[in-house]
Amino acid sequence: MDESESNRGPVYVYGIVSSIVYPYDATHGTGSFYISDDGGTSSDQFEAYSVKFLGNNAWVDGNTQVAVGDIVIIYGGELTIYNSTTYETKSNSGSYLYSLNESTSETVPPTITKTDISEVSADGISGANTTVTFTNNDGWTAAVAGDGTIVTSATISGTNITYTVAANSGDARTGFITVTLSKSGRTDVTATINVSQLAGNGSSSVTVSFTGSNSGGMTNSQGAQSGSLNGVTVAITNGTTSGNEIRIYKNATITISAPEEKNIIKIEFTCTAEGTNKYGPGCFANLQGYTYSGNTGTWSGSSNSITLTASSNQVRATEIKVTYE
Repeated sequence: MDESESNRGPVYVYGIVSSIVYPYDATHGTGSFYISDDGGTSSDQFEAYSVKFLGNNAWVDGNTQVAVGDIVIIYGGELTIYNSTTYETKSNSGSYLYSLNESTSETVPPTITKTDISEVSADGISGANTTVTFTNNDGWTAAVAGDGTIVTSATISGTNITYTVAANSGDARTGFITVTLSKSGRTDVTATINVSQLAGNGSSSVTVSFTGSNSGGMTNSQGAQSGSLNGVTVAITNGTTSGNEIRIYKNATITISAPEEKNIIKIEFTCTAEGTNKYGPGCFANLQGYTYSGNTGTWSGSSNSITLTASSNQVRATEIKVTYE
């Protein structure tokens, strides 16, 4: 078959989503899925391969996720015949999702406005309340969850959150409440309320823990990252969060800073691998005060800001615990 026979375009293709090949994701901005006349898989199917989102835009977190049964129109910038049998959109040909369930534009995703909670007594608190504000959330369901150790319970009614914080016999610490808005076929929208509790041992030191799910603002996009919890900031020149991991890519740096006029005295990295193995704490370059054993890397000293370089390989940490005074 010559080129003129194997390529067609541009065209509009109408159908019902019959199966998902690759869901839309923010890293690529595209998705791939099959459509057919009746939404079934037994009839002839057309593959919408690597198509951008509505309006010829890259898909971003919070946008609608295409699902089986959706009625779609695909703009095919160029079509090609795969394996000499099946038409599909050609990669990088300008193809995109023209309409989704008769809509040609994406509804603005909801937002969550929250306020962090500070100076909770070391004695803990039960049945305390805080509020959040939702916008564009019609049809979305709200849920909350505490971290389970510091914030031991949390419930929501409307926009009012009731929570309980456990007693603290150690250094000052920070827990969190995760607020989630969910809707079928959509990516969850989340926000984190940081809950700071005073020390119960008379110490002036404060311990803050960063994780993939409580990262202070770091995202699952790849590139420069920054997050802040209880006055401690983390800046990564190239990395991402994935699940419960914070990833520092090879040759990238991570800089951890205490609040103004405070000094970090200890940093603990809990990694997914041991020693100098890929993703382990030994992948950081030598730095005075830094040691590692097993899957734990520890820096000790006194400085307002510390920078480490993932020199030999990528480092993946499930927790970065920072203590300052």
